[in-house]
Amino acid sequence: MTCLLQSQVLEIKPDGVEVRTPQGIQQIPADHILLAVGLRSRTEAAQQFYGITPNTVMIGDCKRVAKVIEATHDGYFAGTNIR
Repeated sequence: MTCLLQSQVLEIKPDGVEVRTPQGIQQIPADHILLAVGLRSRTEAAQQFYGITPNTVMIGDCKRVAKVIEATHDGYFAGTNIR
């Protein structure tokens, strides 16, 4: 198995994958490809919605990268605080 960090997949081909790494573009031969990508909160984009409605609450990944159950809890508790 080949693990690449700080890399971007450019194209998945029948015989492998083309990636951009800090060292440049590489062709990696492969029978199977597994993508494990990180997540990033987009808080700045979510903040653009503030002021559109009287009650705006950030939940889930726009608040912080989390699991689905945590986003569900955020949504539930945000809903219970609406008056």
